[in-house]
Amino acid sequence: MKKKALIVATVGRFFKFEENDMKLLSNLGYEIHLASNFESSNQDDYNNKSIPVIKHQIGFARNPFSKPTLKAFSEMKKLLSNDNYQMIHCHTPAASVIVRVVARIYCVEKPIIIYTAHGFHFYKGASIKNWLIYYPIELMLSNLTDILITMNQEDYDLAYSKFKHPIVRYIPGVGIDLEKIDQYYKRIDHGFNNNPITLVSVGELSVRKNHKVVIEAVSKLKSIDIEYFIVGTGEKFDELKKLSEDLNVNDKVKFLGYRDDVFDILSKADIFVFPSLQEGLPVALMEAMAMGLPVIASKIRGNVDLLKNSPFLVEPSDINGYVKCLIKLIDKDLRINIGNKNRKLIHNYSINNVEKEMKQIYLLREKIK
Repeated sequence: MKKKALIVATVGRFFKFEENDMKLLSNLGYEIHLASNFESSNQDDYNNKSIPVIKHQIGFARNPFSKPTLKAFSEMKKLLSNDNYQMIHCHTPAASVIVRVVARIYCVEKPIIIYTAHGFHFYKGASIKNWLIYYPIELMLSNLTDILITMNQEDYDLAYSKFKHPIVRYIPGVGIDLEKIDQYYKRIDHGFNNNPITLVSVGELSVRKNHKVVIEAVSKLKSIDIEYFIVGTGEKFDELKKLSEDLNVNDKVKFLGYRDDVFDILSKADIFVFPSLQEGLPVALMEAMAMGLPVIASKIRGNVDLLKNSPFLVEPSDINGYVKCLIKLIDKDLRINIGNKNRKLIHNYSINNVEKEMKQIYLLREKIK
């Protein structure tokens, strides 16, 4: 009988980041099943016909304390009671809470359970509320987890010292395709035109991504020819648009919305700005570094792992800090020098390196069993 692996995430669009793991599991002889809320929005279904998968609709909600969670619990119970999986790999907090509890109670043959923490909600600088709610939950669920994967040093250190039951492993993110990115890097021309310094940010228009601090920094540099392009959609669009108008920089700040040509945009940028308040190990930042761009980023978990001791790490709310960094990077030679250093730093985060690490983790199943 063919082995079965179940990969779980709250929404279906997440699985685009898991395609390498799917291929790896398929090569190891697993039939791949996906469980997610594929119906939560028009963008949340997942379709990649090159990877054969069996999809299961589970009504996960982002808030684990909401009413839909009870229904998702019931749906997950039915799925795991009727099917036999040798391995379950769960992602995203809301879905992973339900899956780990249900699997330990209702699976007849206990599967190996792997949980990838893409960034704990409790971290240095997080609110007391986050620590009071999420830390005890993860501490309890660690006893239901066989292998816990972390993606940054802060999460790894905490999990290794506090979570006694699972095997804890550090993996350098989901991996980026350096060969693909190099095709765009070779076309880099720095600038949408000959005059403005071109800043680019990529990320959801949300509180967490903190785009407002860059808009405020740009407003303090009116004597410098700058354009700021923001790639992404989200609930804060109207607020950010109004902010740029109120600060009289709406001619400098361009909202590009959702784009599937991000590498083309990065190839025309001078500086990548990543001001997030919270991250695990951000793919957007890794891709910008691989494109050879100088980066100004918030000094937080994940960003610090990638950029090491960069002088262009800034406290998230420090508007003047971003201003000072932008002024320094007016120097084109400095931009090129920093960009080249970033390309070297990101080498260890390639898909090939991550795949080797993940293969060893999946093979741990045999040793655990």
